[in-house]
Amino acid sequence: MPHRTCEPYTLGDLLRAAAERHGDRTFLEFAAGTQTYTEADRRANRAANGLVALGAGKDSKVAIMAVNGPGFI
Repeated sequence: MPHRTCEPYTLGDLLRAAAERHGDRTFLEFAAGTQTYTEADRRANRAANGLVALGAGKDSKVAIMAVNGPGFI
């Protein structure tokens, strides 16, 4: 069997692709409500842009501290 390789994807790439496919479908359901794939993608982009503004770049390793809950996802 030949060795198969695949493109490396980031978590952001996968979330963006899921948002394009599923858009307004529910991504996360919790006691206070729901979050769609599009909303999750927007939140991830805001977090990424905030990290870039603080100096993080490609291949940077960052630690994120957050309260456990839907906002963490």
